[in-house]
Amino acid sequence: MKNSILTVVFLLISSSLLANNALQLANNYYKNAQYEQAIATYTKMISANEESPELFYNLGNAYYKNDEIGKAILFYEKALLIQPNFSDARFNLELAQAKTTDKINKKDSFFLIRWFDGFTNIMSSNTWAILSIIVFLSFLVLVFAYAFSKLLVVRKISFYTAVLFLFISISAMFMSKRQKDKVERREYAIIMEPSVTVKSAPAESGTSIFVLHEGTKVKIVSNLDSWAEIELEDGNVGWILISDLERI
Repeated sequence: MKNSILTVVFLLISSSLLANNALQLANNYYKNAQYEQAIATYTKMISANEESPELFYNLGNAYYKNDEIGKAILFYEKALLIQPNFSDARFNLELAQAKTTDKINKKDSFFLIRWFDGFTNIMSSNTWAILSIIVFLSFLVLVFAYAFSKLLVVRKISFYTAVLFLFISISAMFMSKRQKDKVERREYAIIMEPSVTVKSAPAESGTSIFVLHEGTKVKIVSNLDSWAEIELEDGNVGWILISDLERI
C-alpha cells in the first residue's frame, strides 16, 4: 500500500515537472521568435489534456505573431470561454479582430440582457461555484446563530442576513451553471478559410448569399451532413461547410 502511494506521488511529480519543462520550452521558443516551434509545443501540451486559459492565450499569441489571425482569434476565444474575465486575452482578441476583413455589427439587445451577460462574465464557472459554496456555508452559520441565540437583535440580524446569503448562493450557482453550459455547448466557431461563400441551402447548388473571411466568429445553429447553418452577430444566416470552420 505504501509503495503504491509513493508510486502515485512520484508519477504526479514527474508529470508536473514534464509539463513545466514543456511550457518553459514553448515560452523560450516564443521569446526567440521561433513561433512555429512554440505553436507545435503548446499544441502538444493541449493535446495531452493540459488545457488552461493561460495555455490557450499563449498559443493565440504565437499564432498572432506567426500572422495566422484566424487561429489566434480561435485560441483567444477559447481562453475567454473558460475565463471570461481574462483581460489580456480580450485585449489581444480585439487586436486580432482589427486585422480581419469582415466587420460585423452586433444586433442591439435589451440593456438588461447586456448587463446580465456582463455581470455573469465577471467570473468563471468554477469561481462562481466556489463563491456559492462559501456563501451557503455562511448561510448555515447564520441559521445556527438564529436558532440558538437568545438575543433578539442577533436573531433578527441573523435571519435577514441568512435570507440574503441564501439568495446570493442560489444566484451564484445559477451563474456557475450558465457559464458551464457555454463551455459544454460550444455553439460558436471561427472561420478558418481565407474566404467562404455562404449558401442559402446546405448544398453547393444553393444560392450564394454573402462571403465571409478568416477570423470571423459565427454561431452554429444546426448541422446537416457536412454543412453547418450559421448565424452572424448582425442576424444574417446561411450555410457553410463544417470543414471551413473550427469550434471555439
